[in-house]
Amino acid sequence: MGFLTKTDPAALPAAGAPGVDMAKQMAALQAGGPWVQARNFAVMTGVNAGLAAAYRHATGGKEDVVGTMVAAFGSGAAFSAVSGMGGAGGGIQSAVTTGMAFAVFQGLFHQLGAAWSGGSGDKAADAAAYARGAYMLRTLGYQKYEKAIRKAQLADSTLLLWTEAALADARVPPGPRLLILAHLDQYRGGRGGGGPPPPPPPPNAPRAPARGAPAPPPAPRGGARSAGAYVCPG
Repeated sequence: MGFLTKTDPAALPAAGAPGVDMAKQMAALQAGGPWVQARNFAVMTGVNAGLAAAYRHATGGKEDVVGTMVAAFGSGAAFSAVSGMGGAGGGIQSAVTTGMAFAVFQGLFHQLGAAWSGGSGDKAADAAAYARGAYMLRTLGYQKYEKAIRKAQLADSTLLLWTEAALADARVPPGPRLLILAHLDQYRGGRGGGGPPPPPPPPNAPRAPARGAPAPPPAPRGGARSAGAYVCPG
């Protein structure tokens, strides 16, 4: 990439070199002109986006502070490598140091943003919008798909409209999809619609059923459902 500019990265002052302050290092980094700055910014943002996408893919769409810090570390290390911040002899050390600094700052900003975004009322309203679907998934043993359902915006208002295609778009595997849809058929009146939606979670309902706990007794297919129990057909 050095052909874009006449700046020689080896000529830049090494990070932490005696007698070289941070102001001089930053001035050296900006001496390459707009092409160098555009290149550095493109590499930094591209690596960040790529690592963030890879982390989400590996964790099933999970977005948290760990993924933010991993992506920030990679983008910081890449920025240090292409900009020549480490000079001729300190490339690896400078890349690691810069990556760690990026990761710390991005992790801090992520936590602050999560703490400041929305109030308790907004969070309560969001939880209420997905309460029935989330409780159904937890009772069926599929609580790990709650975030996927929220990301796909399959709120309780759409519960009786869930289809195999919609759950597939939400990245729910085929087996759980079939069981979820078969369970919802009990409330749809045989795919014809018109039935009441699944009940909301009872007060003080646990987040997930205890491991090894016995399954609830099956209810008659034509009978009324209790307000606190879900039944998995089969």
